[in-house]
Amino acid sequence: MKVLTNKEISEIKLIMPDLNFGQTNDIPLEKLLNYELEIDKQEFIGKCGAFFEEVRQLEISETEDEEEDGDDMNNIWKTYKKIAYPGLNELFTEHKDLLEGIMCFYDYEFLHELVKPNRTKDSKFALLLNMEHLSVAETIVFSGKCVIISNE
Repeated sequence: MKVLTNKEISEIKLIMPDLNFGQTNDIPLEKLLNYELEIDKQEFIGKCGAFFEEVRQLEISETEDEEEDGDDMNNIWKTYKKIAYPGLNELFTEHKDLLEGIMCFYDYEFLHELVKPNRTKDSKFALLLNMEHLSVAETIVFSGKCVIISNE
C-alpha cells in the first residue's frame, strides 16, 4: 500500500479513528489534508479477504425482510444476491461497480483492515477522517481527508 498524493503523509504512520469516522466539522479547514492510498488487488485480498467473507456470509444468511439499508444499498444487495454472492476475485474481474458499492458501504471497516494496528506510539501520525472516493481496477484507490497529529 502506498500514499500517492502527500509526501508528508507517506513518511508517517496512518491510523483510523475509533469514533466519528466521516466527521470533519470540528477540524479547521487549514489542517485538513487530502490523502490517496493505493493498494494492489492481491494485497487488498490478503488484508481484507476475511472481513469481506464475513460480509458475504452475512448477506447470504439474511432474508428479504432484514434488508433495510436504504434504496441504493438494497439494490446493491439484490444484485449481489442475483449473481449468487461471488467472492472477491470474481467481483474484481467481473463486477467492479458492485464491489465499489459494497466497499463504500463498509468504508470504515475496509480502511481499518488496511491500516492496522489502530494505535501508534509514534510522535506524529496521519489520522484518516473519511473516505470521499473509491476506485476499483487492478489497484484500489481510496481518497479522502486526514489530519496530521503530533504528540510532541
